[in-house]
Amino acid sequence: MKALPIYTYGFEVLRKKTKRITKVDDKIVELASNMFYTMHKASGIGLAAPQVGIDAALTVIDVSMIEGEEDKKPLMLINPKITDSHGEITMEEGCLSIPTVRAEVERPEKVFIVYQDLDLNPQTIELEA
Repeated sequence: MKALPIYTYGFEVLRKKTKRITKVDDKIVELASNMFYTMHKASGIGLAAPQVGIDAALTVIDVSMIEGEEDKKPLMLINPKITDSHGEITMEEGCLSIPTVRAEVERPEKVFIVYQDLDLNPQTIELEA
């Protein structure tokens, strides 16, 4: 595995609409592995492909280092889409693409996401803040 460069605020790739992934091959699997490695090395809990300069709808998440979340398994979401949300919560957050800034951010308390797994099978998940 290798650490990928994390693109910071101002880079155009962070503003572009991502391309859907239509085929999972060794390149996509390697990208996801490198994204997990990069995210962990940077002490992050989530990373999207555009943040490493790749125009693809791929996100990795791992909250297992947060107290009380140790039993959560890492997630790899291909072509994720939020389909619904409920509630509201304000939490302090950071972003690997804005490395020195932490701020109170208002987010939905619960989100419902549809995505695809490595076999491009549709999946749904409910995530709570």
